Amino acid sequence: MATAVRFRPHSQNARLLAFLEKGHSITSVIATDQFKIRSLTRRIRDLREAGVEVESEWKQDANGAWYTEYRLS
Repeated sequence: MATAVRFRPHSQNARLLAFLEKGHSITSVIATDQFKIRSLTRRIRDLREAGVEVESEWKQDANGAWYTEYRLS
């Protein structure tokens, strides 16, 4: 999926978008561990404001903790 959105090369937004465009989904744990993104909700908002369609889904882990998973629509 090619998106015509431009972000500064190597920025958190650009790296996040490239990851999502490969078909991956992301959670705050993955964002922190792999991309050093501390505020995933802010980066997702940046993508949405740039016209990228990102969907979110609430999930529950094995311990009962809730988290949000994001992917491209």
